[in-house]
Amino acid sequence: MSYPYPPPSPPRSSIRRVPLACIQCRSRKVRCDATTPCCSRCSVDGKQCEYQKSRRGGRPRRPDSVSVPVPMRIAVEDSPSTDHSSQWTEVFGTATDSNSSSGFGSAESSSQSVSDTLEVGSNIDNSCFGSMQLTSMQVDQLLTQYYIYFHVAHPCVLPQWSLRSRLASNPAAAEILLPVLLYIGSLFTHSVRSAPLEDAAKQTIDLVRTRPGPPSPYYIQALTLYCIAVYWCNESERGRTLLDEAIRGALDLGMHTAEFASENSQGDSVLEESWRRTWWSIYITDAHISGSTHTYPTQTGRIQTSTELPCEEHLYESGVSSYDPYISRLPLT
Repeated sequence: MSYPYPPPSPPRSSIRRVPLACIQCRSRKVRCDATTPCCSRCSVDGKQCEYQKSRRGGRPRRPDSVSVPVPMRIAVEDSPSTDHSSQWTEVFGTATDSNSSSGFGSAESSSQSVSDTLEVGSNIDNSCFGSMQLTSMQVDQLLTQYYIYFHVAHPCVLPQWSLRSRLASNPAAAEILLPVLLYIGSLFTHSVRSAPLEDAAKQTIDLVRTRPGPPSPYYIQALTLYCIAVYWCNESERGRTLLDEAIRGALDLGMHTAEFASENSQGDSVLEESWRRTWWSIYITDAHISGSTHTYPTQTGRIQTSTELPCEEHLYESGVSSYDPYISRLPLT
């Protein structure tokens, strides 16, 4: 039997669209009610609430002068012997003992936003790297972008909660690593220009490369991340060249051996895991680039590797308190 009119469709329930979370709640992975200008959670916690700018374009609003914090400059001195400990301690807050276990094993600490830990002092030295000047809010945003969009695919850098104390207690690591992280973070946002940060990252790599002695493991880590960004920004030849340099430096340091991570961890299990992950990031990146350019066999595939395989992500984020690398005891050839 046919009907003159089609049967009425069942009523559709209205779809409630979830508003965008603020940067604080998103980085802490908690629910946000998106109340403006300050969400309820940030209001209760006494945190500065900020929402990421829309990528649909439009003329950006000029921020209120009272809400803009003191500017921070990315500083790298030409002399490697210059002591920047006071400057970087002011930037990243009070440096904590890297060998202390008080900050490890806490799920709450692993979910802290970077703005909880990045604080800019009012008397930072004005020596700057290039001409780039960033506010603490921009540093917070760029690092958040890095961890949300890049770190998940290449998780070798320390977790956010551990990065703060490490960079505060090791200014040399901050000089090498931070410009690269900020540049990569800028690739995922339109509110901060990438070109000046790319120049800053490149100049940092060039500067550290000229320093005498063996390369720092932080340099190998920064160089690996930088080469990935360069390669996927359509500079395949330069990316491959940078990766080859990272491989040579890692082999010179012995990062492919099981002993390296433990001997260079300073008793910090999270840093030890970071060094293991750095080697495997090099290994995987070598395979990816070789596959996309049809240049097999890989360089790292020829190396006798005894580095233990990375642990599970939740262990890394919570402090690697219990890790038995039973699979990684089998050496790879």
